[in-house]
Amino acid sequence: MAKKITVITRYFWPEGGGAEQATYLVVRDVLSQVGDVTVISGTRKPAVVNGVNYVHWNSLSRSSKSRVLLESMLRFGGH
Repeated sequence: MAKKITVITRYFWPEGGGAEQATYLVVRDVLSQVGDVTVISGTRKPAVVNGVNYVHWNSLSRSSKSRVLLESMLRFGGH
């Protein structure tokens, strides 16, 4: 059974800069090889990695980090 991995990030490549590109590379080269990956971000047109699911969440592009963390925990069942 593959691991389920969720990446929550305000921006995802090609939007943003070096941190967003690094996140994209980790998703592409590491995480997608070991599990079912879903990327949740505020980027409307993210770089596509085969086999990775994308969810655009508009709140990420306009909210503070603490609010996003709380909302994500409530919405996606984090503990």
